[in-house]
Amino acid sequence: MTSEDTLKNSLIINSPYEEPTRHMVYQGKTYVPADGRRKAGYTFMHSGNDQGTFYELELVNELRALIKDWRANGYPHTTPVTRELLTHWNNPNARMNRFFFCQLEAIETLIYLNEVADDYILKRIGTDSLHGERVFDRVCTKLCTGGGKTIVMAMLIAYMVLNRKLSHKDSKFAEHILIIAPNLTVADRLKVLKPTADNNYYDRFEIVPDKIQRSILNPTKILILNWQKLSSEESKPAVDTRPPKSDSAFANDLLKSTFNSAGNFLVINDEAHHAYRIDRSNKKSKLSDDENEATVWITGLDRIDRARKIFRCYDFSATPFTPGTNKSDADKLFSWIVSDFGLYDGIEAGLVKTPRMIHSSDGAKKFFESHNELKMQSKLFHIYAESDVKKNLDSKQDESAELPNLVQNAYELLSILWKERFDDWKTKNFEVPPVMITVANNTATTARIKYAFDHHILNVPEELCEPDSTLRIDSKIVTDELRKKVDSVGKENDDGKKIRNVISVGMLSEGWDARNVTQILGLRAFSSQLLCEQVLGRGLRRMSYDDFIDGTELLNPEFVDVLGIPMNMLLIDTNISSHSKPTPPGQEIKVIKTRREFEINIPNVFRIDHDWKMILSLNLEKIPELFLSMNDTITQATFAPVLDDGTDENRSIIVNIDSFNSKRFQTIIFDVVNQVFDETISNPKSWQKSYTKFHLLGQIINLVEIFIDSGKIKTDDAYITGDNWKILYAKRMRQIVLHVWDYIEGTEHEYDYLTLDEHRRVISTSDMPTWYSRKKCLPTTKSHISHMVCDSSLEEKTARMLDKNTHVKAWVKNDHIGFSITYFFQGQAHKYIPDFVVLLDNGMHLIIETKGEIRDMDKAKRKFLQRWISAVNYERDFGLWAEEMSSGLRDVDTIIEHFVDSKNIQ
Repeated sequence: MTSEDTLKNSLIINSPYEEPTRHMVYQGKTYVPADGRRKAGYTFMHSGNDQGTFYELELVNELRALIKDWRANGYPHTTPVTRELLTHWNNPNARMNRFFFCQLEAIETLIYLNEVADDYILKRIGTDSLHGERVFDRVCTKLCTGGGKTIVMAMLIAYMVLNRKLSHKDSKFAEHILIIAPNLTVADRLKVLKPTADNNYYDRFEIVPDKIQRSILNPTKILILNWQKLSSEESKPAVDTRPPKSDSAFANDLLKSTFNSAGNFLVINDEAHHAYRIDRSNKKSKLSDDENEATVWITGLDRIDRARKIFRCYDFSATPFTPGTNKSDADKLFSWIVSDFGLYDGIEAGLVKTPRMIHSSDGAKKFFESHNELKMQSKLFHIYAESDVKKNLDSKQDESAELPNLVQNAYELLSILWKERFDDWKTKNFEVPPVMITVANNTATTARIKYAFDHHILNVPEELCEPDSTLRIDSKIVTDELRKKVDSVGKENDDGKKIRNVISVGMLSEGWDARNVTQILGLRAFSSQLLCEQVLGRGLRRMSYDDFIDGTELLNPEFVDVLGIPMNMLLIDTNISSHSKPTPPGQEIKVIKTRREFEINIPNVFRIDHDWKMILSLNLEKIPELFLSMNDTITQATFAPVLDDGTDENRSIIVNIDSFNSKRFQTIIFDVVNQVFDETISNPKSWQKSYTKFHLLGQIINLVEIFIDSGKIKTDDAYITGDNWKILYAKRMRQIVLHVWDYIEGTEHEYDYLTLDEHRRVISTSDMPTWYSRKKCLPTTKSHISHMVCDSSLEEKTARMLDKNTHVKAWVKNDHIGFSITYFFQGQAHKYIPDFVVLLDNGMHLIIETKGEIRDMDKAKRKFLQRWISAVNYERDFGLWAEEMSSGLRDVDTIIEHFVDSKNIQ
């Protein structure tokens, strides 16, 4: 399929990096693009078969316009820290990773409301009230799956903490952070929000503009808790029969290990749709599991607020709804939503896979009435809602009981599409297989489904029926072993990479982030569009975010095929039974832990400073010879007894002045030079005046040694034997030093020296996070990283030569490892990311840049790279570094040969 065909047939019509300018509208039997951005809002369904009613989020749409003007005017009425952060985040050349527009708009909205918005806007934000009374402030960011909300959280934390510490502790900002997660998996993953954590997001995504501000973040106190920790029972020992603790004691137990008694902390609720208040007016005697979780979550925050006063609560969710309390109630959007980039926006910007739902089918159909019009719909649209299917799956049957025909039919259709992906990925040698997910109504159904697959009862491919490749999840994840297996689905390791078939009760927990889901089957009740969207979200994560349609900023579409989840929309105009080109997965690019010998460490430069130093030299041609005589120097004497006029040689003793070893000789030079320096300081030489003895002493000693070895010292050669010359020089060292002193010359030189990040002195290949790419990838042999993404044919040629060159000990393409150099071009700061770092067998580190055409910007990059190398080499703690450019005319082997020759090592 050509790029033109892809553009024509894709629902992706907006760049992920720019504000949406178009949206899809349904006309006739197809979608067509319309000018303008899609309005923020949500469609509520009044019944399973109508098109519902659209409710606009008026405040969100108004804020979009206000923030667009505010952005265009340079973010007025904010602190200097805020403006610097916003400028950095919006500069695509300032970082290796460009932020999505939805991320920028989300953080801009939160900042605007905190620093700029007037009371008219602020009073229109809905409130989360308790018995009609306002409690702690909540604002909600609605961001679709794949929108990168954890990055927005990192931006929010950096914004708050830096402003608090650099803006005179302004009360608009908080410096301590409490993060609440929906389960242990998410809590563990949110550790990337701790500034000192490995692979933290502040470094990985270059959240702050300079290393000084980055260091200010490190002491930030961040506490990450699973929601269960907010339970009153959780904070009390099981044997404790005393009454519940006070709010103050409850808050102290939770927070004292991280926060002191002072307030000024904010709360971040991740997957905040779990944190809602329960309407008990219907007198329900027992809460469901979800309602109990919501109650514990909110009640715990209420207690903390009463005891400590929460600065503000920031909610993040793709589906921020309060579920209806009964079948007649509709889900209710959180009234405090302030920004919205929803599922439709995510599909049109390519941030998620495009869902393909059943459009039509032969055979099993049903008629329904919509807007006074009779229409026909496939029974595969909502399989569980069919009375015979629901009755069958709700009944208690043995696991060997045959599944309903409609369910078997659904598996046959989806398995055809699954097998297409499986075969295509296998031919491309991808490490992980495509995954099919089933979301069922109860454990009995999951047992029947697994039995049907294991015993080859279904008419599906054999590859989908291997028991070891099927993962059955019957309840919320409670064991570490099962949690580890679920977390690793779609990743290249022993636990999850072989999984092809996932059968689950419920909808899988938050934290499920497998990217290789290609088919979803729903076999349960879907009472709301909220639930449909949440289940659908488990299959929406893209394999790759670097696969663009040629010549555009539009991502190539990826697809997930869906049956049985009754989203009341057509997301793509296609028949799900028709064949289409399979979507290739992204290649997993990861650290190969068994290749530790290829690890490369790069100094993590905090900043490069400029200074002057005095360089001392000695012109041996100008300095005259110095004559030292042994006649005045005794090294040995004989003592003998004496009675009359003679001595008794037979009873004599010999006394030698010990020969000087090298260590003692060096000490004598040091002591004499040190003494002469102190004596001359009252009448110093010009080179002594502006520099300390510590800075100059070593150079003077080196010059004295050069003079001693120069042959300029003349002696009585007849008397010099063995080490006697050292004795002579040592005894006359003061004379030698004073002779040299007047001929020492000093010249001031500029030099660069580096300051390293004290919390992370080196960038290591072992710290690279796993990532995915659908570009051409080359497996490596001499690299710590499994594959190299080929951004050009010259890069590919370079990589192949590096793997083969016998002088190359290890190499890495500088991709996602965090090594960049800030440089300035035409008055603007940019990030330069060198192409390759190579470790040669002589210990030298060689930075190689591949370029076809050399532009002025490339010359500026190289100038700053050379300064970086000069500073690193001056430090001497990281070995010797050099750089060279390969343009194809001078290939890599020639470059390496040049630097292997010791004469070319400076």
